[in-house]
Amino acid sequence: MKKIIIGFIAGVIFATAGTVMAQTAIEKITATVRTDYSVEVDGKKVELNNAPLAYNGSSYLPVREVSEMLGKEVDFKDGVIMLDTPVANHESNPVADPAGELARLEKNRATDEANLEKIHEHIAKEGANMTERQKEINAEAIRITEEALAKTEQKIADLLKQYPELAK
Repeated sequence: MKKIIIGFIAGVIFATAGTVMAQTAIEKITATVRTDYSVEVDGKKVELNNAPLAYNGSSYLPVREVSEMLGKEVDFKDGVIMLDTPVANHESNPVADPAGELARLEKNRATDEANLEKIHEHIAKEGANMTERQKEINAEAIRITEEALAKTEQKIADLLKQYPELAK
């Protein structure tokens, strides 16, 4: 009988220990599905198959759907969401409107710079009141935005190299 009780207690301890450990890695939240939100990309309204979510004063969009809409390749491996810009061969894919493409890229760069500034302003304003998770999210947002900005700047440099007449 003692062995059964000891086995039962050991089983309870092992079962709850795994639950406690898992809780630190994944947190369940309650968010609001916002079907009343609309999304615009470059000034044009787009329809999403999955509605945006609102949680704790922030809006969240489906990463894969939005990223693919923006021409990114999306992959998920070992808990990491990877967004990559497909590399195009400029010689086999000439740009139809180089000046328009340059204007679009410069607009993207300005948007990335403005977004980066907004994130830093938000951190400066709310920094002391933010949870560790919010700080991690903001740090990740900064990293992603800086990477996007670097890629946009590289695309501008590549375009100017391919079409030197665009350099002012």
